[in-house]
Amino acid sequence: MRGMASVEVATALGIVRPLVLRIGASLLMVTALVALAAQGAMTVLWGRWRAGESIDDSARQVREWVEKAYQAEEAGDPSAAEQALREAFWQTADPGQVAFHWGLVEYHRKRYREAELWFERVLADPECPRERLGRAWYNRGVCLLQRGGDASTYRLAIVCFQRALDSGGLDAVRTADARYHLELAKQLWDEVRRRDDLQRQKHLPPSSEEELPAPHLSPPPDRSAGASASGDRASQPSPTAPGLPPLPRLGSPPAESPPSQATIPLAGAGNLEPLRDTSTVQPLTPEDTLVYLRQTAERLKRDRQQLLRTLYGPERLDLRDW
Repeated sequence: MRGMASVEVATALGIVRPLVLRIGASLLMVTALVALAAQGAMTVLWGRWRAGESIDDSARQVREWVEKAYQAEEAGDPSAAEQALREAFWQTADPGQVAFHWGLVEYHRKRYREAELWFERVLADPECPRERLGRAWYNRGVCLLQRGGDASTYRLAIVCFQRALDSGGLDAVRTADARYHLELAKQLWDEVRRRDDLQRQKHLPPSSEEELPAPHLSPPPDRSAGASASGDRASQPSPTAPGLPPLPRLGSPPAESPPSQATIPLAGAGNLEPLRDTSTVQPLTPEDTLVYLRQTAERLKRDRQQLLRTLYGPERLDLRDW
């Protein structure tokens, strides 16, 4: 009996031991997974904390560079101001903010076209906050008013002020200023448009319905009733007096004679001989034609680039293209 019991106990232990080992291995695996998850979570939290700290540090450095730029501009050192803004551009994670401050600096220098371009870069930022968006529209409209000149400029200023009001990012003071400048831009646009219409009408040919001024007629001679016949005859002009056309003779009217051939001007008649085209067309080979077309394309490209530089100013190679 004892032998049989020992055999049963050994058999039971042989069955239980693998189960215990499996349970222990599972517990160890779960413990390892929990440890790995905790380590990953700690790594993520540590990375986020370091990233937030680096972002705060970068924002603080950008504010310092912007303040240095304003101080240099007030001190009359534009090169130092531009260098400070350039450093802020390289360190910022929000280039639209630095572009906004650069536009303010250009406006302070009364370079309204350059300031307008900087505010356009602010408006091109898809992540621009609503408050900055409204102020950028307002500042661009003010730059356009300062430039002025033609009706298209004032019309664009009207659009800028209207969008600044529609953005909802202006406070009460700037909202009132935007409404005032909106009405001012409308008045200036209407005045320039009327002036352009008058100038355009002056260059148009007169229509057939316009009233022409009456011809200037000399007053009739004063013939008094008590004047003598001799006095009347003396006062009347002679038929052969110089400067007056001869009076027609009484009788049948003379037949109209055709104009003389010498009085009709001939086409091309004049003192100078017309220029004659005596040049001959020089044929070009296919190679010469390709060279000529290539030179023409390069010249047109240079002219187009020169026109763009004239309209938008020189290229800025030190800026980020966002």
